[in-house]
Amino acid sequence: NELSSLVKSDYRLYVQPWTAERTLTNKVEDDEQILLYSKARLPIYRSDHQQLSNYSISASRMMKNLYETKETLTHFIYKEPVYHNGELIGFFEIKKERTELKQQIQRTMMYAVAFLVMMMILTILLVQLLVKLRILRPISTLLSEMKKVGDGDYLEHEQTYRGLDEISQLLQGFYEMNDALRAANEKEAQMQVMRQRLIASISHDLRTPLTSIKAYAEGMKDHVDKQEDYRDIIVRKAHYMEKLINDLLLFSRLESNDFQLHCTSVDGEELAELLLDGYEQVHEQRSIRFQSCIDVDECEVHCDVDRLLQVMDNLVSNAIRFSNEGDLVELIATTNSKRLDEGIPRVENHLYFLVEDSGIGIREEEKEHIFSLFYQVDVARQKHRGTGAGLGLAISKNLVEKHGGFIGVKSEYGKGSIFYFAIPIKNNKSF
Repeated sequence: NELSSLVKSDYRLYVQPWTAERTLTNKVEDDEQILLYSKARLPIYRSDHQQLSNYSISASRMMKNLYETKETLTHFIYKEPVYHNGELIGFFEIKKERTELKQQIQRTMMYAVAFLVMMMILTILLVQLLVKLRILRPISTLLSEMKKVGDGDYLEHEQTYRGLDEISQLLQGFYEMNDALRAANEKEAQMQVMRQRLIASISHDLRTPLTSIKAYAEGMKDHVDKQEDYRDIIVRKAHYMEKLINDLLLFSRLESNDFQLHCTSVDGEELAELLLDGYEQVHEQRSIRFQSCIDVDECEVHCDVDRLLQVMDNLVSNAIRFSNEGDLVELIATTNSKRLDEGIPRVENHLYFLVEDSGIGIREEEKEHIFSLFYQVDVARQKHRGTGAGLGLAISKNLVEKHGGFIGVKSEYGKGSIFYFAIPIKNNKSF
C-alpha cells in the first residue's frame, strides 16, 4: 500500500531517524502502527510514540515471516527489509488492526460476490439465448414443418439447415426426408397419370383388333368365298393381342423386380448370327430389304439369349414400322469400334448390335423420351395409329440394362435412325 511504499523509498528514515516523525505525520492511520529498525535490527522509530527498546531483535526473529502478512488475534503484521543502492539499511514493520482490514476484506468480498452474481446472470442469459437459438428454435421449426408434412403439405423447395450439433443434424435429416417424400409423392402422382394413360392406351389397342375380329367373324357368315382371307386376318389380330398382353405382363414383372435372367455363356459370333438372321424372310410381305454385317472378334458373352432376341425383335419391328416399302434396314453386330458412327458411345469390352433404317427419324427433343413407356405410346399413335402400344422400346431398355449394358439411338429427323445396344463381353481386345 501507500505507507509501505513510502517507508521503503525514503532511505533517510533509517539514516536520520529523527526525520521520521515529520515524514510520517498524517500518513499513518489510527488503526495502523509502524516500527522502523536499523540494519542492526535496533528499533529506531515507533509511530505510537512508546519508548524504544535498547536491544536489538534477534536475526532469526527478524527474518521470520519476511514479506508475509502474519495474522494474530488483534493485528495483521507485515515485515520487509529496506535497501539503498544495493545495501541493507534497515527494516520496517507495519501492524494493522484486524477490524478495519476485515471490513475492507468484507467489502472486497461483497464486491467480488456481486461481480460473480452479475457474471452468473449474464451467463444464464447468454445460455438461455443460445438454447433458444440452437435448440428451441430448431425444435419449434421442426415441429411446425412436421405438422405441415403430416397434413400432406410438403415443402416446395429443398431446404437446408447448417449446424454441427445433433439438433441441427436432426432438422437437416428431416428436410432430406421431406425432399424424398415430396419427390416420391410427385413420382406417385406422375405414375397415377401414367397408369390412367396406359389403361386408356391399352384399351384402345385391344379394342381395335377386337373390333376387327368381330367384324371379320361376322363377315365370314356372309362371304363364304372370303372365309380363308378373313380367317388369316383374325389370326394375325389374335397374335397381335397375344403379343400385347405378353408385353404388358413382362413389363409389369420388370418394373416390380420380380424377374430374373436365365444367362448362359455364348460365343459372341454365334450370338450375333442368332440375333441378326431370319428377318428378311419374316418381313418379305412388306418388301423391306435387309442387309446384315457381322464383325465380331473371338469372345464370350454371358447373357439370356431369348431376351436379347426379344430386344432385337423390338428394334427391328420399330425400324420396319417407320420405313416405307423398298427401304433398306441394316443390321450390324460388331466388337470393332471403327464400325460405330460418330455419336455412338464407344465402351471397351462390349458387343454392339445396331439397327439402322432410313425412315422418318426422330426429332432432337424426343430422343431423351424415346425409351419412355408412356411417351412412346403417344408418339407411335400420333404417327402410325394402331401399329403398336409402344411397350417394345421400354422393355428393351430394361432388359439390356439388366444385362449390364446400355441402349440408345442416333437419329436425324427426316433421314432415319440408328438404334443400338451393347452388352459386356469377355476375352476381347479389339477396342
